[in-house]
Amino acid sequence: DSGGVLSMVDEQAHIDFCGGVLEYAGSEVVLDAIVTDSNNIVLSGDQLLRAGQGIVSMAVTVSGVNNRIEGQPIFSNDVTLYDADTTVSIAVTNDFSSNIILNGGTVELTDKLSFADNMGFIGTGTIKCNGHSIELRGTSTGFSSPLYFYNAGELNVLGGQYDLNSALTF
Repeated sequence: DSGGVLSMVDEQAHIDFCGGVLEYAGSEVVLDAIVTDSNNIVLSGDQLLRAGQGIVSMAVTVSGVNNRIEGQPIFSNDVTLYDADTTVSIAVTNDFSSNIILNGGTVELTDKLSFADNMGFIGTGTIKCNGHSIELRGTSTGFSSPLYFYNAGELNVLGGQYDLNSALTF
């Protein structure tokens, strides 16, 4: 039966999704995650965000290990890794439409990762490329913190110039 209503009644309220579908702002997202009352999707270890074509207007925060983001999401906000112990696999088939704020965490690619214009990695972190390529586009982005790439395919800069103000280690 559909059409139910969930209400959050206090400031600490959240909804746990275990393979559930979140319909929000005209988009459907399959989640094994927590949605907080501050419109934040939280992947907190061994959790999944799978989106079809559509806008994910909530912020996404990732902590813990073995998280996964996949599908064709169009993010309205940056994806933020919590700390150096955080890992997330990325299997997004369209241009990644937000920055990934690493905070020392690790991103593992399961396919090529193409960023939308002026988006990319922010902060220090590790990228396990598994032989896959990364595409960066735009003119107003650069690297200002050390990044560590493992088993990288190609790093392609398309349509502009990127400022390199820190070490990139391959």
